[in-house]
Amino acid sequence: MSGPRPSKEFPLHTAFYQRDAEARAVVHLHSRQATGASCLEPWSDKSALPPLTPYFVMRVGQTPLLPYAPPGDREQAERMRALPFPFRAALLQNHGPVVTGTSVRAAVETVVELEETAALLLALGSSAARLLTAEEARELARRYESPWGD
Repeated sequence: MSGPRPSKEFPLHTAFYQRDAEARAVVHLHSRQATGASCLEPWSDKSALPPLTPYFVMRVGQTPLLPYAPPGDREQAERMRALPFPFRAALLQNHGPVVTGTSVRAAVETVVELEETAALLLALGSSAARLLTAEEARELARRYESPWGD
């Protein structure tokens, strides 16, 4: 074999492909806003980020926060595989986002929306933001076939 060695995050990326038969791309970043949000307590058991905008629910959906593990840790891939609900994006605690898509473009568009939502969350700080209601989020998820649960 020749060429560069696979990323130390290869097991994590592979876990995403194994979870989702439609996945054709995985994007993993250390972007400023999403990494910042990954350092906060999660909004719920299923999503680190709350439903601040319709676009987050439609394009990203629930985004679990996986507990901290050193980069490249194989246990992180097992934790991702074991999550019992659908998602197309996750935040790695104190590390950053990892996102899947049906194409590279779709994965990039998803991670851009995730980054925008994380920026909003950080800008709001401890302010009492108006979130989408559970009913509003469910309707968007149904209409746009997005992974979102209560």
